[in-house]
Formats: sequence, C-alpha cells, structure tokens
Amino acid sequence: MATSDPEITFQAAERLRKAVELTEMEDMGTVTISIGIAYWPRNSEDVEDVLRMADQKLYQAKHEGRNCTR
Repeated sequence: MATSDPEITFQAAERLRKAVELTEMEDMGTVTISIGIAYWPRNSEDVEDVLRMADQKLYQAKHEGRNCTR
C-alpha cells in the first residue's frame, strides 16, 4: 500500500510536535505546539481557502486540548 501525501505530511507534523514536546527549553521548561494541516489543491484550488482551513484545524487542535495535530 502506497503512502499518500496527507499521510506523509501528518507523520512529519507529528514528529515535529513530539520533538518540540521532548525538548527542554532553557528558562521555559516544556513547550508544546498544535498543528493544523490543509492541502492545496486537494482541499481547495484557492490558496487563501487552504490557509483558512489550516488555521481552523489549528484552532480545533487548541480547543481539543492542545499539543496535537489536526
């Protein structure tokens, strides 16, 4: 089974998210990130729409407990 671009993107985002979480920041302690993903042109031909979708996914991640990828 071939891996699709969205799967690769999600896996890369998760690796980044986990790496940040595991990195001890001097004078800050643990830092976490939330990531929202949307795909151009799969989700929309309009780049602005795709950016809005990614932003919505980011806020979804924040509202669902943070430190996650959506």
